[in-house]
Amino acid sequence: MNKETTKLLEALSQKLGTTTEYLWKALVAQAPVNSINNIIESLVWIILGFGLYKLHRRFVKLEVYDDPDIIGPVMLVLGIVWVVGTMVIVGSIGETITGFVNPEYWALKEILDSVK
Repeated sequence: MNKETTKLLEALSQKLGTTTEYLWKALVAQAPVNSINNIIESLVWIILGFGLYKLHRRFVKLEVYDDPDIIGPVMLVLGIVWVVGTMVIVGSIGETITGFVNPEYWALKEILDSVK
């Protein structure tokens, strides 16, 4: 760690009333937990997308789209929200992998991001 990061970690540990070593160990231990959380959120998002697809297929079979007053726009908005959410999940893949492979880097990045 560089000197600035050490100073930030010391200041944070003083505010929390603990030692920098304990705080650093807690942050490093949190990295895999955060990654597991990201994986669970991603799986739930994929399941929701699959459910949205099945709902769309059911509406097509029932020819509900012939009455486009509500179903069409609702499905369009839900589809757009799902696509944007999927883009966010894809963007967080690196952070998820880093939490498992290099938890020290993840902890350091979290400290630096909290300062910004």
